[in-house]
Amino acid sequence: QTRSQATQEDQALRISFNWHKVLEKGALKVRGGLFREALNYRDEQIRLNSTSSFWTGIAEVERQRFIGKAHQLTLGLNHTWTQAEIAAYQSNPQQHSSAVFLAHSWQKGKWKWNGSLRQGIIDGKILPLVGSGALRFEVKPSLRLHMQAARNYRVPTFNDRFWNPGGNPDLLPESGWSQEGGFSWQILDKGWKVTQPTTLRKCGVGDGSRSFLLRFLPLGVLGHSLLVIISPDPPIKQAFHFLSFQRETS
Repeated sequence: QTRSQATQEDQALRISFNWHKVLEKGALKVRGGLFREALNYRDEQIRLNSTSSFWTGIAEVERQRFIGKAHQLTLGLNHTWTQAEIAAYQSNPQQHSSAVFLAHSWQKGKWKWNGSLRQGIIDGKILPLVGSGALRFEVKPSLRLHMQAARNYRVPTFNDRFWNPGGNPDLLPESGWSQEGGFSWQILDKGWKVTQPTTLRKCGVGDGSRSFLLRFLPLGVLGHSLLVIISPDPPIKQAFHFLSFQRETS
């Protein structure tokens, strides 16, 4: 039996800062960082010496504003720079990504709302506007109703585009959407808590010319589901639920 002599050395450099100022009706936050992560994998038996490193720089400004007792607005600007130095890429790609984001939260009585919008730019290309919204209503302490919707946009990673073999520099971004609604109830009795969330989920991803359905089915394990089907143009409603038990003692 041959014993492996492979070794791996990891190095990381992380520099970050965070500045926070409390204002009369909100706050101002400035944060950023510079990160370098490197990996060196060596295996003398197969004469392999593979090195890879990533540089990442992040800068972000965020302004929070409280409006009355129920509303909170957050406006922010983010810029991220990434550069990779990996032999398998056969190049040193880099990417500049900027985004303006706006978030709103509201809570009054038994109602609670969270929503957000994000406009991104990558290497000078304006991305589609994405956002999400979620609304929750507490009928009573043991019963809650919820609904949410989201619009997503995913740009291919460096590995998707540049890894050799298998990468595709011309790979298109993925756009996605989802809507979800349901309820959850729980019973508290003699230290036992029984919870049953039930959700109707509708979602899909595609490149703009073709849509796909992602279906989640229960595994039979409490609290778990598994993505098992990806198929084009089927009926797009799928419901699932599970029951969980928890014993609380003090």
